Amino acid sequence: MYDVAVIGAGPTGSYVAYQTQKAGFKTIVIEEHPSIGEPSFCAGIVGKEVFERLSLAEDSVQNRINFLIMHSPAGKKISLVSKKTHACILDRTSFDRQVAHLAIDEGTSFLMSTRCTDIVTNAGHVKIKLATSPMSETEIKAKVCVLATGAFYGLHKRLGLSVPRDFLDCSQTEVEISEPLNAIELYFGREVAPGSFGWIVPVNSKMARIGLSTKRNSTFYLSNLISKKEVNARIRDKKPILRRRIVPVDTIEKTYLERLLVIGDSAGHVKPVTGGGIFYGLLCAKLASETIINAFNNGGINQRSLRAYETKWKKIIGLELKVGRFVRRFMNTLTDENLDNLISTFKNDSRAKNILEQSHAFDWHKDIILSLLKTPSLSGKIYKKLLWNIFNKDEAYA
Repeated sequence: MYDVAVIGAGPTGSYVAYQTQKAGFKTIVIEEHPSIGEPSFCAGIVGKEVFERLSLAEDSVQNRINFLIMHSPAGKKISLVSKKTHACILDRTSFDRQVAHLAIDEGTSFLMSTRCTDIVTNAGHVKIKLATSPMSETEIKAKVCVLATGAFYGLHKRLGLSVPRDFLDCSQTEVEISEPLNAIELYFGREVAPGSFGWIVPVNSKMARIGLSTKRNSTFYLSNLISKKEVNARIRDKKPILRRRIVPVDTIEKTYLERLLVIGDSAGHVKPVTGGGIFYGLLCAKLASETIINAFNNGGINQRSLRAYETKWKKIIGLELKVGRFVRRFMNTLTDENLDNLISTFKNDSRAKNILEQSHAFDWHKDIILSLLKTPSLSGKIYKKLLWNIFNKDEAYA
């Protein structure tokens, strides 16, 4: 019997395995794909804090960016420059493997090309049913299980867990560019990405990731973005391969059960404004591993001891997620005229612009948002009214 079984070998699952195996608890990771880090779908943008806070090497960083350009629907631009590096651009496959090898080096077992089909809680353990093919099934036992399956929720329904109530439909491609880019670019507008935004992320001097998120039809909108003259002129690949996935922008109702914890995208630990999940996912993976280790060392694994995990993550990122969902709803109400006015305000109001440029909390949005709302130019009647209406209609914040 294993002490810990982790379902999913993404960075969050591997990080839990690394910590629990390092603490002396026999751990196994179950991964349905044959290779760690593949297939990959991620803009790969993180702040430096993920490396500092989790003691991870920066080996997988491909680029460092301190320059952001925002494009309004009418073509207005604002350029934001920070004196310090704000964004690190990852090779996501390399990053996933880097974290997995930390776990492997500690002695964690990895079972690849194996799908978890069911998890059953029994007295003293969980029974995990596995399939390597339709005709080949087996099972293992563990004292505790960690669900790190990304935005795939089939096991949630079997376990009686809820699923996130809100998702973004995201599409992205990686293309060869005709000239080096030195800034992350964001594109806004109902014709570009209704209720959200598109992005161009320079991977290195030769490649860039172009993508967007919206409520639906993301591949349609991404094709349109790529065909825009100012975008298409800078890329060499005229028929790039588009990849698509959903991203949760809401948490599930409960992230622990008897002998089970849920982390990362599986739990909805994603920044609602941007859809980025690496930092919050790893932060909660650290909390999950600490909770498991503490439970083993102080009386054993049960729902009571695992409840501490949910209490901890809500204390650290709960308000961030709440404010982020609030802003996400606000974005859904904005017309192109609103967006043009908003970006013009950022451009012309030095106080608002300085807040964006001087903030060093890349992964923490709450304080930036609240500071912006205090500036006179952004607290006009139209925005107050919009925010008030959204806040009072959103039961999640009651």
